[in-house]
Amino acid sequence: MLITDLGNTRRRLLATLAQIPDDRLDHAPQPGGWTPSQIIRHLYATELATARAIQDALEAKSEPVADLDPSVLRARITAMKPADPPSAEPLPRAELIRLLEESRFRYLQAVFNKTHESTLATKSTVFPELGRVSLKNLVDFIWLHESLNVERLATFAGPAPH
Repeated sequence: MLITDLGNTRRRLLATLAQIPDDRLDHAPQPGGWTPSQIIRHLYATELATARAIQDALEAKSEPVADLDPSVLRARITAMKPADPPSAEPLPRAELIRLLEESRFRYLQAVFNKTHESTLATKSTVFPELGRVSLKNLVDFIWLHESLNVERLATFAGPAPH
């Protein structure tokens, strides 16, 4: 199920990104707002950090914890303090997609190459602003966080407002 959720959300992300005109990839909707390029870089950095936390926790001793329902986890993610904005340096669409592929296929895939999804529910770690959570919930965090950011990106799709 986790792999399905990750795949479905990533397909939505890539489809939404494809609908954003090139001239809007580095356009902030308001001063201080994030550009689509910054949102993609944020997703890359978050997925990379989360995958590394999961890999480290797989090798450490830990106690199992109760799984959080995705709706509870989504509410916690929504309530998190916003991250600092990533670099606003323009990047071409192909580079943004390459970053997404790298975080997913190089780092997160390594988690699934090491362990089965059922094992992720038996181990836990402390993750910033979420507290102690199962490693399964950290994978849930990735696709839920990505889903919330797909909603942000969707506001950039289509023709530019006049």
